[in-house]
Amino acid sequence: CRYFSELDKPREQVPLYEPPEDTHQRVFKWGVGNKFRARFRNAKMPVMNASPKELTVPNGYYDSPCDDVVWENLNEAWEVFWWECGKLNAKPFPVRKYGLNGAKHAAVEFQQELKAAGRSGGPPPTTVPGVDGVVWDGRLQGWVALYWEQGRPRSYTFLAAKWGFEGAKLQAMQK
Repeated sequence: CRYFSELDKPREQVPLYEPPEDTHQRVFKWGVGNKFRARFRNAKMPVMNASPKELTVPNGYYDSPCDDVVWENLNEAWEVFWWECGKLNAKPFPVRKYGLNGAKHAAVEFQQELKAAGRSGGPPPTTVPGVDGVVWDGRLQGWVALYWEQGRPRSYTFLAAKWGFEGAKLQAMQK
């Protein structure tokens, strides 16, 4: 039989697979997704259960392609940060949902969409040039007027939620 005669022939040495040297192993605690898992109805249920999966990851994977896209280790996701209306916003792209390379590509694409739409402005200014005693308080989200009244230092905060960003700044400058 022809089949058995081919099996008896000596085979060439087949090289074993050797991963590139610039990689490492990582266990993703929440699993690794793909296009199928990215659809809401195909998501793993329940979501609170860990489903560890080990992958070979390039060493440069965690290097950010731009300043606004950051790897967030706790939730194993790429996050896009941008400022809009004086407020810092963030959107995660988890590896669990988008996959290893898909999460990074989706985050970079979203950041490029924000830039194209003109929505990725910088942080709001913290001081008003030429006006002393008016500063932005990021925690309270308002402009603070620092002044002296009857020999004592005083401060008043004009909230951006009430007056609007520019309106609160004008109120603080008039104080």
